[in-house]
Amino acid sequence: MTPKLYLSYRLDSLVDQLIQQIDEAPLDPLETRIILVPNGQVRQWLLLEIAKRKGIAMGLKVLEMHQLIPPSPSSLEMFCLIFAALTESSDPQLVSYLEGKKKRVLDLAGQLSSLFFKYGEYDAALFEGKSVGWQHELLRKLFVDGPWRLPVQREVQINEPIICFGIDSLAPIYWEFLFRSPTLSIYLFSPCVDFWADLSTDRERKNLNRYWKKRGAAKNKRDELDNYLREAPKNLANWGRLGRETLKIFDRFDLETEEVYPDFEGRSLLKQVQYDLLTFQETQNPKIDDSIKVILTGSSRLKEIEALRDEILRMNVPYHEISVLAPDIELYVPLIEFVFGNEIPYQISGFDAAPQSSFRQGLVRLIRLGSGRWEAEEVLSLFETPSFYRKQNWDSETVADFRSWMSEVDIEWGLDAAHRKSILNETLGERAFVDRGSWENGLDQLLEAVVFLKPMQVNGDRLDALLGILSALKELNFNGEKSLGRWADSLENAANTFLLADPNDEADAAVLSSFRSFLVNLRDFENDRLFPFDVVEHLLIRPSNGKLHSSHLHGVRFAKIEDGAAIPAKALFLIGMDEESFPRVQTSTSLDLLRQKTPDAADLDRYLFLQAIFSAVEFLRISYGHLSADEGKPVGPSLLVQELMSATGAGISSVYRGPTPKEIKKTLIWPHFKQSALPEGEITVSLSELRQLARHPWKFFLQKAHGIYLKDELEESFTLQKALLLRSSLGKSVEAPKLPPGPFGKAIELDIAEKASECRLQLEAWQIEPFSLVLRENCTEVQLEGSHYAAPPLEFSWNKLTVRLVGEIKQASTKGLICMNEDSIAGALKVWPEALAAALSLNTPQICMLRNGKMKQLVNAHESLKAFIEYYFLCLKAPSPLISEWADPILRKGPADLEKKMEKGSLFEDPAVEWVFARAELPTAEEIYLNWSPLLKTTFGGLVELYPSRTAP
Repeated sequence: MTPKLYLSYRLDSLVDQLIQQIDEAPLDPLETRIILVPNGQVRQWLLLEIAKRKGIAMGLKVLEMHQLIPPSPSSLEMFCLIFAALTESSDPQLVSYLEGKKKRVLDLAGQLSSLFFKYGEYDAALFEGKSVGWQHELLRKLFVDGPWRLPVQREVQINEPIICFGIDSLAPIYWEFLFRSPTLSIYLFSPCVDFWADLSTDRERKNLNRYWKKRGAAKNKRDELDNYLREAPKNLANWGRLGRETLKIFDRFDLETEEVYPDFEGRSLLKQVQYDLLTFQETQNPKIDDSIKVILTGSSRLKEIEALRDEILRMNVPYHEISVLAPDIELYVPLIEFVFGNEIPYQISGFDAAPQSSFRQGLVRLIRLGSGRWEAEEVLSLFETPSFYRKQNWDSETVADFRSWMSEVDIEWGLDAAHRKSILNETLGERAFVDRGSWENGLDQLLEAVVFLKPMQVNGDRLDALLGILSALKELNFNGEKSLGRWADSLENAANTFLLADPNDEADAAVLSSFRSFLVNLRDFENDRLFPFDVVEHLLIRPSNGKLHSSHLHGVRFAKIEDGAAIPAKALFLIGMDEESFPRVQTSTSLDLLRQKTPDAADLDRYLFLQAIFSAVEFLRISYGHLSADEGKPVGPSLLVQELMSATGAGISSVYRGPTPKEIKKTLIWPHFKQSALPEGEITVSLSELRQLARHPWKFFLQKAHGIYLKDELEESFTLQKALLLRSSLGKSVEAPKLPPGPFGKAIELDIAEKASECRLQLEAWQIEPFSLVLRENCTEVQLEGSHYAAPPLEFSWNKLTVRLVGEIKQASTKGLICMNEDSIAGALKVWPEALAAALSLNTPQICMLRNGKMKQLVNAHESLKAFIEYYFLCLKAPSPLISEWADPILRKGPADLEKKMEKGSLFEDPAVEWVFARAELPTAEEIYLNWSPLLKTTFGGLVELYPSRTAP
């Protein structure tokens, strides 16, 4: 029977056609139809749409391709087979690279797993002929000489009717399998009613021109071809490559085609863009309206979600008809929960639920404990994990007691003297050591406190519980090698003994289901080979696909863009659409033997964007953060958004300002610049005051001159909390901030974890350790005091003034101040007085820029700090305009750039700047520059030397 191809730009029209096909050929009640879909989101939507139209959806088996034709081997089997082959390989190139390091073997096995699956879908030639290189040898060993076969090596015969719905792209081998079905119906998204399979992207067109030039084609012929290709609608050509490749595959088969394009209703800008794409023409004379908006949301994702919420509330659209898609929805999950709360019902799918699952956290901490040093903090983290203490029936008071006891008896790490010695010998070699801080010593002290009634309060029942659980935990052992089946038994036993998932928590439910499937896969591995636990752990910590509020079918739908772009929605939101995030960049690897020969992530994203434009029924909203989160530098929209705006015009773009604040009468008199004499006598100045002046001169002035202190909850911004947490993670010199409870607080911690790891690596490369430096009145020389250094105060003298500088510098080092700000004039300004003070006290005239690993050399630190102190006294009388956002225009560029900055207002939702803007009439940019620039350029000459202008001012 000739396969049928149904084309439409909307999936709901294809559903109508599908139901008609089902009704025309009813099946026996005991039989089922197989419908292939691209992902679980489309599956759920399709079943609901069929149920809406027919009243019930039965007799249907809706599958994804991997369920119809399961991969053989599975991903777990592939990884383990490659890991074993790598460890056994004698290839000199491989042996030299791996050096017997287990982590390298694991990383390489992970990369090769995905590559080998791709080879098995796209290139049969790699499995034929003579082996060339170590990859070919591995492929031959596993998939030619071995028992395993990948799709291009297999003959798959499908003996039942297949309906393929909404699948836009498959490896050619899978289409060949499907076309062997006795009856095949394909329901395909189509963005154009005309023939468009021969269009070319700009890159393809240029490559084609170069190809024919090399082949000696005449220039007039090449120009003629180029002009023909240029006549096609540019956006359709650039966005549609993935769909065109599928149509080219279909050309090899006989197909009966039927078009089911619905008529366009309405004349909005969105409809005009859709109609022009569909009818193969460029958009001309667009009329801007409310149907398409591009919203610029500043420097934080939090503000982007707030803009999303406000736009949803403003619309008169039922929540279940709203879809929100992002390139990486996981970044937004805690923010959605925080902003939406109970105000707007929603459901989220397509994100890794593991970070939100206490069951996964407990499992990972158990594993680390069973193969680690038994650090006190690791044990306490395990005790404080809900899935763990829930299983032990402990309350918060019990866990708090355990933490207090461990602190009092100074438990650090190691089970006992023998355990500590074995670890120290392994890392440091044979040497004498003091047995101090082990669990055995600490527990002995706790027992003595109970028996001999020492002042330390120890509850006997709770101590029994602690001893019992520690005794059980000691039995954990994830060392050595076992078969995967035996490792599955060990993992299952550990989880059942120590952990209890919350059945009402969706994240726990998703991870528990994934964990059980993982155990089944381990036991199904038909090989008795022994593996180290590192292999199992590597596989275990893979993402677990999760959902939140999945029962809220009437709520706003949040999903990854690849899952939901084709699903129609009355209002469709695309968030996170900045130039750095979308289209996603697929990092190429030299290992890939098919590099640039298979569809890449950028092609997929362009096609998803094209689908999303057609899936928006009435409203299309696109948002992105147009300022960088760290320094407020401009960030452009995605190239695809720019291409859309080339058709619609820039009038669809606007900056989100938030709810309109109540008008405040401007009654604050903002003092103008004026010179004043220095005070007289001996004065002690705190570094904390200089620090505040450098970081925020307006906040400094409001507090010192007017006694105005803005509320803490306004000042503690999301960005600031992340910065403080990052600093605290690098050492004990900075106290960690108190974070919001729940997922919002967790989001901050997760966001800085990766950055903290990178910072530690840079500190190790510099061979420095952060410490706190205290300039103290009664100190006479630099000396170590516990975990910090003490130094004499710095003294500076004028004719009638002596200033003594005291206080604490929290991120000092033996090579200079450690700066975690961006390496820019604005970033260095915030630490300028502390950097100078550290340079003078420690004789280390440089700033260590942690982000990019550069050392900035300081010149004339004494004179620069003396000039800053003069600036300090002046700023007590008149507010300096040198806020970080204006530093570059004032110190290097000029009044024109300062005026542009002033027109934009605050880039970081800064409470102090917004407070001043709302209440004071500020001088013009020209007045500020003329009055302040000479003084500031003199005061900060040393800073400007670190960042010289490329052009003359």
